[in-house]
Amino acid sequence: MLDQADLKAVCTTELFERYLQLESEALLTIFPNFQRCMSGSCSSGQIHDGGDIFSCTACQYKHCMSCDVALHSGETCDLYQELSTKEKEKRKALLAKSADIEKEAMELAKRTEKEEAEAAETLKKVAKLCPGCKRKVMKTSGCDHIHCGYFDAIFGHQVSRTTTNGFAGTVCGFDFCWICLADQNEIWKVGNSAHKEDCNHFRSLPSRARVLRPDEL
Repeated sequence: MLDQADLKAVCTTELFERYLQLESEALLTIFPNFQRCMSGSCSSGQIHDGGDIFSCTACQYKHCMSCDVALHSGETCDLYQELSTKEKEKRKALLAKSADIEKEAMELAKRTEKEEAEAAETLKKVAKLCPGCKRKVMKTSGCDHIHCGYFDAIFGHQVSRTTTNGFAGTVCGFDFCWICLADQNEIWKVGNSAHKEDCNHFRSLPSRARVLRPDEL
């Protein structure tokens, strides 16, 4: 069995000093009142006399043994523990409130997503793209002859210029069939044969027949 002299002869100085430190700490651990430093950055240890304050002789870190935290100067252990309990309860309440808010936000996001999806589906059923300006238009009542009155102060299908509520801009003014989107001008020219064949307004008319425009009636 090697003794310290043998180890010193074959080890580097740094390794031998480390060995002596570990040997000393191993011997100290057999004592029930041996306490390692609790600073988290110091590996030293020492015999603690059992007082409420642990003071490391190596790094001077002080630890409250009663509360098992770094020494709380200016507060008794009872006061510190009372404040600590209140702080924990407050933190717990805040975390619970935060969780509730997060849950409500997720539920709101789901409801919003569902409502937007439902609105999009509804829009598909009641709205169509105007063949003229490519904007979505809705039919609320009346016949299937649609006159697009979409007003745009900057962009738009520039069929005619007008002034709406004092703002100069463009009005689409495109006329079309709501069912098949056929151009109403073509319908006026050649008659109902201008509708698409699957449209219920489609009629196969003689080539010379045409529908009169409203201003021609």
